[in-house]
Amino acid sequence: MKQNSPNYQLPKAVHQAGRPLFEQQCWCWGHDVRRCAGNLLLEYGATRSRVPAEQRGSSNYHFQLNCGARMGLWGWGLWYGDGYAPSLFLRRDKLQVGLIERAAPLCDVWSLSQIPAVRAPHNWAEWLRMTSLLGHCCTWIAAYEQWVIEQAGLTYRQACIADWQKPALPAHEMAERWQQLNDLIIASQENLSLAAG
Repeated sequence: MKQNSPNYQLPKAVHQAGRPLFEQQCWCWGHDVRRCAGNLLLEYGATRSRVPAEQRGSSNYHFQLNCGARMGLWGWGLWYGDGYAPSLFLRRDKLQVGLIERAAPLCDVWSLSQIPAVRAPHNWAEWLRMTSLLGHCCTWIAAYEQWVIEQAGLTYRQACIADWQKPALPAHEMAERWQQLNDLIIASQENLSLAAG
């Protein structure tokens, strides 16, 4: 008799909470890059790499984080790594979250088609790694959003969201929602750990 294999996908509650939040965040990052008073991603410490003239795609922004991890941002996704493989990739549309068999940053990637293969975790340890890296991303984004409000003001972030013309989360809740998503990830790790144990 065939046994059902374990499901190492992102928990449904995390996906449902994270999808609209990440899509809205990507929209806001686009505004932050084009901000008349200065590019907020650069002010927050990013290094920008522009698309080479002979290529098509979008600039990428890379952060060297205090914990030694690195993060890459594009208009279509986010990469996060801590120096070990596999690393994490989040695709903007559909919130595809998965692992990439690469430890080094994706510095010379300009389009989604250049991203190495993204895959689901194969086992409990990889699932735990994926969700842990995702939790670190949530914490970083929450801190970034708090900083944006302090630097540019709540009215700036509200204007970014108003330009989106889609159902949106309130600007003043974004940092808190990212922290809540991290809490949800931690709870799902504990639940799956109990089920596996």
